[in-house]
Amino acid sequence: MYARGITLRRVDLWESAATDFLLTPTGILPPFTSVQGLGETAALSIVTLREGQVIKSIEDLMTHSKLSKTIIEVLKVHGCFEGLPETNQFSLF
Repeated sequence: MYARGITLRRVDLWESAATDFLLTPTGILPPFTSVQGLGETAALSIVTLREGQVIKSIEDLMTHSKLSKTIIEVLKVHGCFEGLPETNQFSLF
């Protein structure tokens, strides 16, 4: 793939589709179902929450999509939550 100039991107919380690979200007974007342990139902719930603009933190994603802690950890390892706070609470100090 790399010899032909094709790059594979990471799964992205804001851009990835539930089940389909997407061709983008920066490379091929894998779907949520390509993550080990993440099924089609969970992937569809993430996309639905994203479109409804409900995801403001990792805590929101866990409560609204009913994803397990294991799946959340796998998504963290894949770098899906860059820039997303852990909770909705802000620290003043």
